[in-house]
Parts: sequence; C-alpha cells; structure tokens
Amino acid sequence: MEAYAGVDACLSSIEREEDLQPAALVAANALLASRVGHHDAAEAWFNLAIDRARDVESKAALVYRSSLAMLRRGRIECIPRLEQYAELESTLCAALNATLATAYVIADRPPDAMRRAYRARDILASTERATQRTRTLYQIAYVALRTGGCEEAK
Repeated sequence: MEAYAGVDACLSSIEREEDLQPAALVAANALLASRVGHHDAAEAWFNLAIDRARDVESKAALVYRSSLAMLRRGRIECIPRLEQYAELESTLCAALNATLATAYVIADRPPDAMRRAYRARDILASTERATQRTRTLYQIAYVALRTGGCEEAK
C-alpha cells in the first residue's frame, strides 16, 4: 500500500486540467485504482482513458486491461467492447480473443468461448512478449477446462 501512496502522490501533483491528462496518465490512475480495490473509480478512469487514446492499438490495450480488471470480479459487461476490438488487426489480437473467450465462459456461452479460444491459439504470434503469451495460453486452457476440453487444455 505504501508504494501506491507514492504513485498516488505523483499523480496528484500533476495538473487535473482535462487537456493536460493524456490517455497514459488517465490509464495510470485506472490501474492504481484497480490495484487498491476502487473498482468503480478504476472503471471510470479506464473508460476515460479509452476515449482519450489517439490510436486503435492504444485503445485495444486499454480495453484489454480494463476487461481483465472486470473479469477478475466476474463482470461480463466488457463483452461488447472486447468483441469490437478482438476483430481488429492488433498486436494484442490473440490476447483480446483469449480474454473474450474467458468472458464468454463466465457468461455461460461455451460455443462462443471455444471459437474465440481457438482463434486466439491460431493467431498467437511467437513474437509476443513471454508474459503476454503465457497469459493468453493460460486463458485458452481455462476456457478448454470450463467447456469440457480437458485434453485440449493440456
């Protein structure tokens, strides 16, 4: 908690003028709020950051991060936004599809979940960061287990 207090102090020292807050700063507020359990505030910050992001890749990254935060709490309201960004050409395409598959499992939509998990697996690039690749593969295995594909999960 002490580490977050330092980050919060830094963020608070920056002008709160709307035009002085780029998407990255707003996203930092969202991540901080999410990590300390202020989920409603985090969601509002994420939405503002997504609106302020200037390019599709940045918006996709923010949709991905905000969706992970929502899914940790079993919230599936992120599905429409994930559906929108999962179809775009993006370096996060596999991760977005795996996250959407996870959301579909939580929403009890197994056929959709498996379709997205297979899509994520098929487009997972070996050039993605190791942590991103690991999280994506974990989500694919989770979907397979939850939809009865124990062998596929292995």
